[in-house]
Amino acid sequence: MKTDWKAVNRDRTIKTAERRVNSLLKGLELLGNMGNTNNYRFEEGEVDKIIDAITTKMEQEFALLRGSANRRVFSLTRTEVDDVTKT
Repeated sequence: MKTDWKAVNRDRTIKTAERRVNSLLKGLELLGNMGNTNNYRFEEGEVDKIIDAITTKMEQEFALLRGSANRRVFSLTRTEVDDVTKT
């Protein structure tokens, strides 16, 4: 009996995508819970830093998902952003 590797790969892709997206959505819910000011206190600008970091990372990963060949590495000490070859 011959294995249909395309079907196996497709099934694995669907399972993995669903698991990772649901995990990410749950993580975002948990982060949103930090908006409860009875339990959490942020200094001025900290929420903006969090949002900027998440937005930047999402844009980088979306580019990879769409087929871009490079990841970007963020650094506060360098003026340029380094490319890291996708492995």
